[in-house]
Amino acid sequence: MIKPGGFLAKMRARASAKAFDQALADLGDVQSVSEEIERDFSRSRITSSPFQVGRELCCFARGKVVLFLPIRSLVWAYGDRTLGEDSPFFESIQITLWPNHGPGIKLPMTKADTRVGIEQLAQAAPWLPVGYSPAMLETWNNDRPSLIAMIDRARSERRPFRELFPAELDPKTFKPPEFSSKTRVGLVVMSIIVIGGVILALYLWDHR
Repeated sequence: MIKPGGFLAKMRARASAKAFDQALADLGDVQSVSEEIERDFSRSRITSSPFQVGRELCCFARGKVVLFLPIRSLVWAYGDRTLGEDSPFFESIQITLWPNHGPGIKLPMTKADTRVGIEQLAQAAPWLPVGYSPAMLETWNNDRPSLIAMIDRARSERRPFRELFPAELDPKTFKPPEFSSKTRVGLVVMSIIVIGGVILALYLWDHR
């Protein structure tokens, strides 16, 4: 049973009730799981963001997307500026979470909420790489097993990740957007339209 006025009740109000109840039920016995989650977030400052960070868990609840994730299962988190496939000229902001196994989890939200969430993650788990840098991306792509071993060591020794990873990793730095083939085509078309407009304007000016 969800405690009225508690953390879960506040987060449930931000999401589809059906999706929230199902996500909670998927974790096990609802009563015991609810009590555990309430304890985990009992000392956390609950913001208006759909993303919240407790001592051991992080939670996202908005619409039909509801997620409860152990922080210790994460190996990288950063703010991400991305260009949508449907609107390639408009940038959106999200938190990207990489678990130890499986694909990255992308959680869209405002830039302000993303910054707060990233800062809370960095405070809750100093051992976790939080933030983006080109050096981190290169290591992630080329030597991920060694990187994960380094993260496991930082967590087990309760050491900040920055003590083991020499490259600067700033939680305030967002990953820049990547230009998809669709975006590139759109940019080329837009450039042609702009150049054509300039040529037409000059032609009309000369023949007025």
